[in-house]
Amino acid sequence: MKKKIAMIVCISMLSAGCSTFYQGQEVDYSKWAATEPGESVMATLPPETTPDETSSLTEVTTTETTPEVTVPYISDEELMCLDNTEIGYGQGVQFDENGVPYGATDFNSKYSKYSSYAVAETDVKEIYLTFDLGYENGYTEKILDTLKEHDVKAVFFVTGGYCKYADPAIIQRIIDEGHVLGNHGQNHKSLSDLLEVSVADAEAELTVLQDYIRETYDYEMVYMRPPEGVYSERSLALAQRMGYKTLLWSFAYADWDTANQPDQFEAYQKITAHPHCGEIMLLHAVSSTNTAILGDVIEEYEAKGYTFTTPSL
Repeated sequence: MKKKIAMIVCISMLSAGCSTFYQGQEVDYSKWAATEPGESVMATLPPETTPDETSSLTEVTTTETTPEVTVPYISDEELMCLDNTEIGYGQGVQFDENGVPYGATDFNSKYSKYSSYAVAETDVKEIYLTFDLGYENGYTEKILDTLKEHDVKAVFFVTGGYCKYADPAIIQRIIDEGHVLGNHGQNHKSLSDLLEVSVADAEAELTVLQDYIRETYDYEMVYMRPPEGVYSERSLALAQRMGYKTLLWSFAYADWDTANQPDQFEAYQKITAHPHCGEIMLLHAVSSTNTAILGDVIEEYEAKGYTFTTPSL
């Protein structure tokens, strides 16, 4: 019924001159959130749309990102006109001649207009190391020790559940040691699912955690990673409107199941198999395997001439 209402609203707006002006392994994450997460749904990519030259958009400047960017303002009504088909992201197993997965470049080609990226488009041999922190499994401080030893900075995407139950000193240490803190959702819920309820509900999934981090740590988050990599054109546009840049990944593997951790040697080979410029590497901090091999992975990449750095997308 909600989808029908949204469609009726969009049709009535289009008839009045509103246009869609943007081109716009299922995992049990129940431990990752303060409440149960939404389920991921694999779907086909939405069709591209074209700009409407008659659309009356104003420009607003977002100053929370580095470097400063200008994005078009989008109203709630225009937002609801965008495709909300839920898509489950994966980088795939096919690579170009530079080792970049086609799934990542395809995502960028469709959604970089929403400040959303699965790989950094650069010829510089830089790696962006990122960790998802849904809950604390006793390894984050060991990971931080390894990063400090190798003088490497990373991005840590936290959830509201992590902030509620983990030692606050860990988050403070992440900030103090120069790492980047990212928003992974208050309740690890699908923004596209919440957008079927209301824009306000979807915004709250990000702002509740955003406000907590700001008030508790005096820190402003500017990067967002959608839970389970599930997104829609509409949810990416919403995150952009809120001042966020969305970071997916160009490498990830099955490392999240604490009861079935990958073999260390096999994991090392998998992680280092296809290094590429602008790689966004996703590792889960709950993994004992990742914790054990992280130093070796860093050294292997650096031996090949790569530098680990934080994003400047």
